[in-house]
Amino acid sequence: MYENLFYGALGAAAGAVLKTALDVFVQGRRVAALKQALLEELLDLKERLRLVIYSYKRSLQIYALNGVSNDLPLKLTNPVYKRYYPEVALKFGASQRQSFSIIDSCVDGVNAGIDRVEAVLAGIVESRSEQDVEKWGDILKAQYKNAALAYWHVDFHLLNQEIPFLGEAGSEAHNSYLLMIKDVESDIEKLVQGARENLSREMFK
Repeated sequence: MYENLFYGALGAAAGAVLKTALDVFVQGRRVAALKQALLEELLDLKERLRLVIYSYKRSLQIYALNGVSNDLPLKLTNPVYKRYYPEVALKFGASQRQSFSIIDSCVDGVNAGIDRVEAVLAGIVESRSEQDVEKWGDILKAQYKNAALAYWHVDFHLLNQEIPFLGEAGSEAHNSYLLMIKDVESDIEKLVQGARENLSREMFK
C-alpha cells in the first residue's frame, strides 16, 4: 500500500516537473519567435522609411520648382511592437529596450509629420498663397529630416542588434549620429538647389 502511494506521489511529481519543463520550453520558443518577429518588423520599417524619404524627396523637388504635390507618403505601422513587445521586453538588454522605444517614438513622429504635411496641403488648396507654399516647403524639409533620422535609428539597431547603444557624447556611435544629422541637412539644401538648376516641372507630370 505504502509502495503504491510512494510510486503514485513520485509519478505525480515527475508529471509536474515534466509539465513545468514543457511550459518553459514552449514559452522559450514563443519568446524567441517574438524577438525574431520584432527584428523582421524593423527590416520592414527600414524599407517603408526608404519610401517615405523618397516621397518627401520628390515633393521637395516639386517645391523647389514653385510647384505643389498632393502626394503623401503612406504612414508607418509596427503592430508586432505595439501588441507583443511587453511580453518580451525583459528578455532584452537595457540598450535594446531603449533603442526599441526610440524607434517606436520615431514611428509616431513620422506619422504625425505626415498629418502636418497633409494639413498644410489642405490650406494651400484653399489659399494658394506664397506664404503657405513656403510653409509647406519648410514642413517638407523638417519631415524629410525626421524620416531620415528614423531610418538611421532602425538601421543602427539592425547593425548592432546585441548592443544598439549610442554611447556618451564623443563616442564613435554618437559622433556618427551627429554627422548624419549634418549630412541630412546638407542633402536637403543640395536637393532643392539641384532641382532648381537641373529639373523642370514638366518632368513630374
